[in-house]
Amino acid sequence: MVETARARIEEIEFWVDPDSPCFKDIFAQEDKKFAFHCASGWRSAITIATLQDMGFDAAHLKEGFFTWEKHGGPIEFPDKNA
Repeated sequence: MVETARARIEEIEFWVDPDSPCFKDIFAQEDKKFAFHCASGWRSAITIATLQDMGFDAAHLKEGFFTWEKHGGPIEFPDKNA
């Protein structure tokens, strides 16, 4: 899983390019589906558009994480002692 709490994913196209020094191994897994979210849905929409243009199966929370939480979508909080 790739997490970037309260930040945008800058230059994700470099993360998915195996020839890039910024490449992330998770993007090499064939048939992997990716889901992204941000607070309002705007940044994640841009991220998935980029990934979809590159041939990846990607989706996002259209209305964003805040709307998901507001409507009772399940969320988990990390264990701060782990």
